[in-house]
Amino acid sequence: MGALENFLNKYLSPIAEWMDKNRYLSAIKKAMVAMTPLLIIGSFCLIPDAIPNYIGTENPISQWIMANSSLITMPNTVGMGLMGLYVTVIIAYHLSQHYKLDVPGATSMALIAFLLLAVAFDEEGGWDVTYLGTKGLFVSMVAAILAVEIYRWFKNKNITIKLPESVPDFVSNSFAMIPLAVGTVLVFLIIRIVCVNVFGIMPPLIFTNLLAPLVGSMDNPLAVTFLQIL
Repeated sequence: MGALENFLNKYLSPIAEWMDKNRYLSAIKKAMVAMTPLLIIGSFCLIPDAIPNYIGTENPISQWIMANSSLITMPNTVGMGLMGLYVTVIIAYHLSQHYKLDVPGATSMALIAFLLLAVAFDEEGGWDVTYLGTKGLFVSMVAAILAVEIYRWFKNKNITIKLPESVPDFVSNSFAMIPLAVGTVLVFLIIRIVCVNVFGIMPPLIFTNLLAPLVGSMDNPLAVTFLQIL
């Protein structure tokens, strides 16, 4: 037991410490932790849907559940169903705090970036929100991190629109955001165009296919034990 503990302290503890200090992994971890309550509540709201299968459908309780199923499962729909959206905002929030950037500005840019990559359209021109949930989780992480980094680059290079000091702050701040907003939109619009027009696939699917082997490699007892230690 002592040998195992020494091995963990010598080899795994430094890795865990590095992962905890890494700004990207730290922001992702905080986003996942923040989502836990929504996931738990959403899961509980799915339980009533299974009750008619056990007690039958020809009774008042089952009839009421089936009649109000969409309402009962709504917390899961707006929780898990929009998880990618929430994760984008939370990652951008923590990452922009780390860089001491304007949190509302950086978060709004990350949100726009994610929507540019994740929103699909149906045949009638309406929004298809398939990739705003768990199917868009990987692309939400990439979008949030890249959008905040673009925001930071523009700020460090001082690429902005400066107005006279007599102009109110809320007006000058809005104009200052224009160059980085244009830059962010262009970058993610180009990514979407390349994915859809060149590869013929939505960006979330590309990121999922790229990262799926990594996720699959974690599906074993050793990897699970390592994650528990972290």
